[in-house]
Amino acid sequence: MARRLLDKVLKPVHQYHYQPLTAPAHEIRVLILEPGSGRQTLRCALQTVPLGGESPPDYETTSYVWGNASLTGEVYIDDMILGIPVSAQKVLFRARLPERPRTLWIDAICINQKDSAERSQQVALMSRIYSMSRCNLIFLSVEKHGAASLVANVDAIVTDLARSTDQYRKLSEMLFDPHNNWKHTSTGSNLSLDRQALLDLFTCEWFSRLWVVQEVALAPQNVCIYGEARILFIDILRAIAWFSLNFRTERWFPTSPHVNFARLEFMLRWAGADRIYSLDPMIRVKSIHILESMRFFNATDARDYVFGTLGIHDKLSGAVSSMLTPDYSVLYPEVYERAALAAITSDKSLAGLGLAGYRSGHIDELPSWVPRFNKPINKAHDPNPLSPLGTSADGGRPLQLHNTGNSNGVLTVSGLLLPGPVSQVVSSLRQESSLFDFITFISSSLSIAHESSLSTQFNPTTAAIDTDTAVATTFQAGVHLDGTRAASDPSKSILGLQHFLSYLITNRKFPWDADADPIAVQYYRSMINACYHRNFFSTDTGHIGLGPKNISPCDKVTILYGGTFPVILRPSEKYSGDYEVVGVAYVHGLMAGEALESDSGGEEVIFRLR
Repeated sequence: MARRLLDKVLKPVHQYHYQPLTAPAHEIRVLILEPGSGRQTLRCALQTVPLGGESPPDYETTSYVWGNASLTGEVYIDDMILGIPVSAQKVLFRARLPERPRTLWIDAICINQKDSAERSQQVALMSRIYSMSRCNLIFLSVEKHGAASLVANVDAIVTDLARSTDQYRKLSEMLFDPHNNWKHTSTGSNLSLDRQALLDLFTCEWFSRLWVVQEVALAPQNVCIYGEARILFIDILRAIAWFSLNFRTERWFPTSPHVNFARLEFMLRWAGADRIYSLDPMIRVKSIHILESMRFFNATDARDYVFGTLGIHDKLSGAVSSMLTPDYSVLYPEVYERAALAAITSDKSLAGLGLAGYRSGHIDELPSWVPRFNKPINKAHDPNPLSPLGTSADGGRPLQLHNTGNSNGVLTVSGLLLPGPVSQVVSSLRQESSLFDFITFISSSLSIAHESSLSTQFNPTTAAIDTDTAVATTFQAGVHLDGTRAASDPSKSILGLQHFLSYLITNRKFPWDADADPIAVQYYRSMINACYHRNFFSTDTGHIGLGPKNISPCDKVTILYGGTFPVILRPSEKYSGDYEVVGVAYVHGLMAGEALESDSGGEEVIFRLR
């Protein structure tokens, strides 16, 4: 007896080896986790099941943070050992039931992570894997203590939100304006809450991960595991909506730089049940908007900023381009190029050029028209997006795309090449710009605007006043702080600039104080929204605008069909007749299709963009 026990203990343990899946049958593996408790050895079996069979498999999916892949644990599969990330091991310990087996799908184990071909094939099935599950288990924190306070706070928030939104029926119209943009109004609330408990929740690393967005968007039901507590994820989303309605999170969590509220709001938008948090759920979501939003999230592999969105594309856009088929044997520059072209084709729009632009030397090997989808937003270097409200520089002309099949690095589109290149440039303002920097920027911009004889465009009675008004409007990129178009009330712009300058000169400080001139405050805030990290420029033909901070003399102003904004192009030094995208711009007098309606002198051109 003792000898048999000793032989069993000393019996060599073999490493587990995966058996290949059958791709045409859409096979996946599910994990049968044997019952147990505490830190008892994890024992399981892997079962291969087809997703397309008559009897769909019954399983739960998991959503968690991989963390440091070098930290490994182990699990026994059919008495053979498999090394897994320690994060996956913790998930299994927490998910294991004491008295019966549990069937799970967990990516670290159910996919052979060392087989890139299998990874590609399984990522392509991710939409079906999560949508066909019984429930998705979200492991926010498996070791959190004091979760009772958080549960009570979430319950209080959900109750308050239901009361104030007529049981959520008015939630969409309170969150979004008629153009489906966030209102970001801060009404405040007197609800007594445990701020630290909520801070602990929203700083969970899970919220930062890219893959989890599509996981929760696809699953029929999501339940959060937070220590010993279980919370419905729909209530977490409602808590995010409540904060969006009542507070800007920077004010409510003043000591934490780690709560990225934009990230939470994108999760709310994409993962909300049946898109109830969108004013018009019938509006087709543009592919480029999905790809753009992922820049707020983190992923280890640059290609996942495309592949990790395919399930959301499938759910919200209705289709996934064949150009986006997951393939981890392809390097990320080619993946991004395919994704950019697929978005242009499916959206019938060049909106993605707002994320792209010239990068000296192209050190990342991306063509200038391809966005860097993995580039995080950095307020220290990046400008705020230009407002598309009431803007249609192309006059509504449909996209004219001349690419067939793969782009091979070149995007070929039609548009207008406007006469007169960029002639003079004033360097951009930044967050650290001083009072002197602002005054210099304003005076230099006014100077080059007058030199370029901009006033000849407006049939002025008093040329100096009209030029100053055009500059004041340009400093706001054509949009007042309240979101209205400056073109409808340009006198408000010049009045704002006058008040702002007067305040600077009189008080020798910026108008941030509560008792400051409200007109100066409004103009200052709209100006920094538009001018930070954008250069002011003029052209040989008298146009002025705000462009990318790497805009240079001799760059060209163009209107590309299918594009909301004018696009600044630079003649290619390497390929004669071709261009590189510098970026999009606000150009005064060209934002509503004027270049196409009038005799602008623009030449219709087929542009080859590299």
